Amino acid sequence: MALSGHRAGQHLHGWDERRQAIAQAADKAARTRDLLARRGIDCPDITGAGTGSFEFEAASSVYTELQCGSYIFMDADYRRNRDRDGAPDEGLRAEPLRLGDGDEPPGHCAPTVNLYDWYVCIRSNRVEQLWPITARGAVW
Repeated sequence: MALSGHRAGQHLHGWDERRQAIAQAADKAARTRDLLARRGIDCPDITGAGTGSFEFEAASSVYTELQCGSYIFMDADYRRNRDRDGAPDEGLRAEPLRLGDGDEPPGHCAPTVNLYDWYVCIRSNRVEQLWPITARGAVW
């Protein structure tokens, strides 16, 4: 398995900018896979992508697994991304998930998850669900 990490491309706010950056990353991942194959090293799985770029990785046919997941938080930086027409690329995630004290998550929230006991899911200013964070306090 190979991990193609191109976090920077996920956070480019223009749709075409992201598309071009991810096309380059996918090309590098494919060339690396092919180079390994020529050396007799099988690499059947290439994993990568993320919330801000999964549509491009999925379309590339290079990736066998996509790792998009921050969409449940809709952190501050992803909300700045734009779709093909220049509109905010929010889709179904137009309302951000708020953590703990009601503040919007930081610029990239995944590293802060273990600092909370619960995800507090709010829709239309109403607590809809509480999700326990089983990794609370886990530090690696």
